[in-house]
Amino acid sequence: MRRAIPYMPAILLVGVIVATSSAAFPKRAAGQTYQYRSLMPAYWQFLRENQNAAASTLARFRTLVVTPNRDVFDAVAAGWMEDANLQEFIRRLEGKSQKLRQVDNQFPRRLSEAWQGFTKQVPDLKPGATVYLIPAPRAAVGGAVRPLGVQNAVIFGAEEISTVIESQRALNVLVQHEMTHLYHMQVNPEIRQMIAEVYMPPYATDRARLYQVLWLEGLAAYMSKNLNPEATDKEVLLSDSVAADVKALWPKIGADIREHLDSSKKNDIDVYLFDNDATGQIPKRAGYYVGMLVTERLARKYSFAELCRLSGPQLRFEVEQALRSLEKTGI
Repeated sequence: MRRAIPYMPAILLVGVIVATSSAAFPKRAAGQTYQYRSLMPAYWQFLRENQNAAASTLARFRTLVVTPNRDVFDAVAAGWMEDANLQEFIRRLEGKSQKLRQVDNQFPRRLSEAWQGFTKQVPDLKPGATVYLIPAPRAAVGGAVRPLGVQNAVIFGAEEISTVIESQRALNVLVQHEMTHLYHMQVNPEIRQMIAEVYMPPYATDRARLYQVLWLEGLAAYMSKNLNPEATDKEVLLSDSVAADVKALWPKIGADIREHLDSSKKNDIDVYLFDNDATGQIPKRAGYYVGMLVTERLARKYSFAELCRLSGPQLRFEVEQALRSLEKTGI
């Protein structure tokens, strides 16, 4: 998930597996296979009521925006909900109302187009997911898929959407990346369980292995590029240099990933997937690019539906074999 399933970052992203009032009455247009709920009206009300009342900003934001939608905020940004962090959360949205209103107005139509583009290629995507647009800065929320009870939630931060709202292609890439996660979670119990255990309380971080997270993100990057072949690396991988950077270090970097495939250590996963390499030796987003290359290699023998259903020892074997092949042939 783009900037969205960070593997236990410094500011924890917490979720709760409950259904609350925020999902009670989502909008679903005729013929739509998902429900849409914008939490932006609560933010606009907050701005109206908060004029010239800085002293009560935090309490008012909690009352109007967070508390009625606590399950959603906890699912992707609970680490920001402490007072000091929430104050920064609010501050980062200041002065951006014009762009966020553009998002609130245009996102439903653009989302529908992106959704239809995905379902044309993946007709067995199950209906019923709820898509949330929430007032959140990019630093806190990008895009994410979370299991909320038996339901699936696709959650987008409004500032993240503002970076792609003027380009249908770029928005398609972002939305369809998350839709791949959604489908993957629907058809693969191992992946759904991993997301629930690792990225939701009580954070059983030892339940995820590097090969699983590499596969999770590589598959989504592959599909978003496959559906949008003209998309740039910046749009697909959030980096216009990662391909060249990884190639310059190949095959050494591929061998290092392969040797750590079974690692569940936070640092081993973070350096490749979540830009947390303090040494600067591993290119940012390297795991997304390598994961996409692994998926491209496996797509020669498996359909997309079959790729999404790979699990257990078979998935582990296929990822390793694809890496070995790429090490031999080059990229």
